[in-house]
Amino acid sequence: MASIGPEIGLVHEEPGNSKQNALLLWEKRGVHPLVGLFATMIGALRPTSRAALLAEGAMKPAIAFFAASFPLMTFASFGAVGLLLGLEGELLIYELARGIIASLAAAVGLVGCYTSLADAFGARCHKAFRAALYLAFLTPLFLVDLTPLFAQGMSASLERAERLAGFVSMAPLLLLMVSLESAAKLGARVSPREALLLGVIPVGLAFVVGKLALAVSAV
Repeated sequence: MASIGPEIGLVHEEPGNSKQNALLLWEKRGVHPLVGLFATMIGALRPTSRAALLAEGAMKPAIAFFAASFPLMTFASFGAVGLLLGLEGELLIYELARGIIASLAAAVGLVGCYTSLADAFGARCHKAFRAALYLAFLTPLFLVDLTPLFAQGMSASLERAERLAGFVSMAPLLLLMVSLESAAKLGARVSPREALLLGVIPVGLAFVVGKLALAVSAV
């Protein structure tokens, strides 16, 4: 185990596991932490290629990755939208706080539900928990509301802006579903039917919990 700095966390590399090192640069010794972080986040676009690898390995790197990637994605998504809408000062801080609360609630629901279901289906909790931690950073992407941005930037009607925002948010939502399903099927070795449930139910729960937290925090 090698220390890569207090800001990012710990990286663990299993000796001789060259395939995992190639697909999960976060766990490769000698790679700059930021390079490993962003490469591993982009690797989510290859849900089936690294599905089994997300479930196999030590837990500390997955926890460290979640601690680094989740706040980054939350600030990037909600902060960027707030800035593009012209929010400043307390309004921007308020929007960021809402995003953090909602995204964290959704991530906890996602990881907890995925791990519990995997255990109920006879899979090892360790594998499910590790895979979910590597994928939880996607939750802010389908929670951030792009409707005002489309309405303002494209001068679209509210109805059209809502449709566009919903369509865009479907991409990370579906990506997370496919990633969790693949990790369950190829990593945790559950049946295809159970893997489908492991992809749909935790993501659905995360979406509902996150949107509910956003609505409550807006009151």
